Amino acid sequence: MVKTFLEKPQPNETISRVQSPCCYLISQPSLVYFNEFLDQMKNEPVSKKDATGNFIKYLVTKVPTFTFQVSKRYDIGSLSSYLDCCQNFSV
Repeated sequence: MVKTFLEKPQPNETISRVQSPCCYLISQPSLVYFNEFLDQMKNEPVSKKDATGNFIKYLVTKVPTFTFQVSKRYDIGSLSSYLDCCQNFSV
């Protein structure tokens, strides 16, 4: 279970080197926290509320949050890399 979350940490900010590709599965019940998060962030700069990881960091303080370990790095920056990722995770 995830206890804390930090988006794009510098090497000196965490001992964990586990990455979190932006492929989040958020359950329907957890989405109620999205509006709460946006409300709390309404006076913050866009960079504080626009990065998905900031919502995940908030979410782990509210509901049990889990990870799925993968054996390679996924960088979804193009259609072909997205299709590759989909193929790797299809059942």
